Amino acid sequence: MNEPDAPAPSSPAGFTGLLHAQRVWENELPSFDPAAAPDAPLPLFHTWFAEAVAAGQVEPHAMALATADADGLPDVRTLLLHGADGRGFHFASHATSAKGHQLAARPSAALGFY
Repeated sequence: MNEPDAPAPSSPAGFTGLLHAQRVWENELPSFDPAAAPDAPLPLFHTWFAEAVAAGQVEPHAMALATADADGLPDVRTLLLHGADGRGFHFASHATSAKGHQLAARPSAALGFY
């Protein structure tokens, strides 16, 4: 319940208050030195994924896929990782979907995991 003088959660001030009340990180984040990263990123990803599973991370296979549309504008959606091997990262997609068309036109994309 809101305090009598507290701004409504739907107001900008109320939203800012809710946002600032969220925890930042539960634990200290591990350090990462890009210069020390292996040439092949897949083994490092497999290690990080296994560590996320062991730590109890909820849905560690959920990822954000960012592509670009026909106008070059970013288009991001959440998907589930189905595999990661020497051929790349695998997820479900239909060739006629928006992401299928976007990847066919511009095969570069970005993945983000939490």
